Amino acid sequence: MIQFKTTLVTHLTMPLADRSAIRTVKVFAQDETRLGLLPLVRRRITACGVQPIATVTHTFDNFYLYGAVEPTTGASFFLELPSLNSQMFQVWLDGFAAAFPEACNILVLDKGAFHKAKGLRWPANVVPVFLPPYSPELNPVERLWRDLKDKLADCMAKTLDELSDAVCALIQNYSHATLKSLTSFTYFVQAVEAAQKTIYVWLPIGNHMRWPQAVLPPMAILVRTLSTPPTDGLPKAVVMISVSAAQRCTSAPKCCKRC
Repeated sequence: MIQFKTTLVTHLTMPLADRSAIRTVKVFAQDETRLGLLPLVRRRITACGVQPIATVTHTFDNFYLYGAVEPTTGASFFLELPSLNSQMFQVWLDGFAAAFPEACNILVLDKGAFHKAKGLRWPANVVPVFLPPYSPELNPVERLWRDLKDKLADCMAKTLDELSDAVCALIQNYSHATLKSLTSFTYFVQAVEAAQKTIYVWLPIGNHMRWPQAVLPPMAILVRTLSTPPTDGLPKAVVMISVSAAQRCTSAPKCCKRC
């Protein structure tokens, strides 16, 4: 788990190596939760020795809430669907891509089987980044689900329609600021900020280029060969250097004269 926290910035930048024309990149955390008519039990304050009494509906009807939140801004997309499978996830995925059409949307999500189904068609503007197995504590959206269910503990819905209306009202009442506050895990936000400061340098393969040591940060430099050649036809590689604003250098890289 600790390793994923420290390497998330790498996972976020590597999918962008072949996407040089991208201007806007958004990073979302995604998850699903089941909501049904069985009671959500929470603690209540009562007189000593007196147990609280609540009216409940003992039926197993339920639906699933699919959602994604951008922890750095609070932007979000939610969809209520009847079941949890790859077909329903595809419906949500297409709606999510349409909601943010101008951006490259990196989606951080778990390795559920329906998230990795062979039949899934990932939209061109959505890139998945998978969490380690069995690590819900790394997903910022889990904190939102907890807050939502705390609020639903007082909801005495008798039908799924009533429950759906209550859930929709609660989701719509979440402001961007509240969603940001609930989901802004420190490790996640820091990784996104570092990824957004990545510098992309396009170099012809075979040239030996060197950046001044004063501007190189103490971290690994990622080099990947492009899957498609650039417009000038020369094979090139991309060097991604994560630096802080103070470390940015506007001067051109120096050649080591071994070209």
